[in-house]
Amino acid sequence: MKRKLNGCLVLSIAIMTLLLLCCAAASAGGTLHIPEGTTRIESQAFIGVKPTYVEFPAGITYIASDAFGSYKSFTGIGPTGTYAETWCKNKNIPYATPKYHALLIGNYDYVYQNDLRGVYYDLQAMQNTLKTLPQNWDITVFRNQTASGILNAIKSTFSGTNSYDVFLFYYSGHGDNSTGYSAGSLVGYNCSGYDDLVYPSQLASYLNTYCPGRVLVLLDSCGSGSYVYPNGEEPEDASPKNFTQAVTSAFSAYNSDDTNLPNTGELLNGSKFTVLAACAHGQTSSGAYLDIEDGEVWFYYGSVFTYGLVRSLGCAYPSGNYSGYMPADANGDSKLTLAEAYYGIHYYKVYMDNLYAPYADYPGEPWSEQIVQMAGASNSVIFSR
Repeated sequence: MKRKLNGCLVLSIAIMTLLLLCCAAASAGGTLHIPEGTTRIESQAFIGVKPTYVEFPAGITYIASDAFGSYKSFTGIGPTGTYAETWCKNKNIPYATPKYHALLIGNYDYVYQNDLRGVYYDLQAMQNTLKTLPQNWDITVFRNQTASGILNAIKSTFSGTNSYDVFLFYYSGHGDNSTGYSAGSLVGYNCSGYDDLVYPSQLASYLNTYCPGRVLVLLDSCGSGSYVYPNGEEPEDASPKNFTQAVTSAFSAYNSDDTNLPNTGELLNGSKFTVLAACAHGQTSSGAYLDIEDGEVWFYYGSVFTYGLVRSLGCAYPSGNYSGYMPADANGDSKLTLAEAYYGIHYYKVYMDNLYAPYADYPGEPWSEQIVQMAGASNSVIFSR
């Protein structure tokens, strides 16, 4: 489907992958993730647990000397200048700080499909917004890629990284909102039918292979809710609301990187992927842009989803200018969780509905049909300031 606003194409699609600022999951029984908010690790809390990495949040203020028994064959992971770093170094335990890798891909200049003017600005908005964050993101941008170009970009950008690094993948461009086997696929700029698509299973495979840590996937594409069901098929009782918490089927095969370790009640049960999708299975992801028709000036925006995410992080679209606070940060802890982002994007989606209500095809109906979807731990931190 394609949605138009007074003759202007307003379809905008984006798949983004930001990632949990809790570092990475190890592939073979490897990483112990201490959840955000933990301040103390008491005596023998992890006795008998033998991880390769231990991820410490910045707020740790006490770690018992025997918290891991006599086991020291792990690497501590976390921010610099923290209590956990000092504790590790005093015990001659290696300590490493994760690097932040962002890959932004935007397809807007299509050969056989409608061009997407807003995607150009979506890329600007995401890049500018990331630069306001304190993690020093290493940002790589690709424009107008074929399906193979998208996959090769993942490979070239993320190869050689560490399992405790942080990864962000963002895609803005056409997506398939059909109900067939290609549902949810990313559309290469040279696609004339089904010849230039990145299928969900391919995307999951490449991200799993070349991103050794956790990956948060944000989908702002038509049909992006298809990622929560195999082959684009919904169960009979499916509705847009009840699959917002579902785990994406294409990615679920890779959600086995974290093992439930004994005596680790403080730990989050992490998974490889965390996902936000702009719309439900079969829905359209909408966008708009400034235009002038018959002397009337239109507001400019790119995709509704990207606009909502950027504004939730407290930045202007598309300049990325930071306002000084994150509107979606409900508890004021300078961290944006998956749930906070979900509700923030929904808030701005409603804002867009109201803004464009006078120009909607059917007065009284939402201008944008999309219903945001999410999959993963709702308290996962996806951005922090």
